Amino acid sequence: MTAILEKIYDDFYDIDPSDYIAIIKLYENNQILLDNKSTFNDEDDFNNFVLLLAKYVISLEDKGRYSKVVRYSDNLLELIDLKKDEFGIIKKDFTTYWSVMTSKGRALYNLKDYKNAILIFEKLHEWDSDNDNLRNWLNASKSRQRNSINKYLYIVASILIVAVVFFGDQIGNQEIRFYMSLFGVIIFIIILINEYLIDKILRVIRK
Repeated sequence: MTAILEKIYDDFYDIDPSDYIAIIKLYENNQILLDNKSTFNDEDDFNNFVLLLAKYVISLEDKGRYSKVVRYSDNLLELIDLKKDEFGIIKKDFTTYWSVMTSKGRALYNLKDYKNAILIFEKLHEWDSDNDNLRNWLNASKSRQRNSINKYLYIVASILIVAVVFFGDQIGNQEIRFYMSLFGVIIFIIILINEYLIDKILRVIRK
């Protein structure tokens, strides 16, 4: 087993770090062994494995395989949490942890899971508040989360307006029809503000 892993690590270090396809192929050709690895002979064994898995995650992200990015980044982040005391790891100072967290955050963003993307970028931004790239991803995630609410507001507003226009006679009470129409219009205004003005206002405030 050790000899096989050493050969995998050697093959990994022979690959150009930017050759994402080759990294994916290497990992997936040895997937059964690597997916089930949970014990380590020493710190070098741990670091080699962690770096290989991290590069696999980054390669998956580059190729748009976002669901796999989330799954394998979770596996790696959990492993690092489990072994941090044994190998003296401080997560906010561990480059590999940063890289995988960032890839996971971007993958969640691309999967439209803005809520969990925000949680990741908030944590990373807390660790490095001067990092403009992380701040941009955090702001973009928050913006998309706000805008994603619009579709539900559209549905509510549309139901109210359609009910008044097409079923107004059945509603009967004129005051109820008025308030339904007013509420529908207010929701449309909120949608427009949320979609076109909030981000601009926030950018001005940040400056």
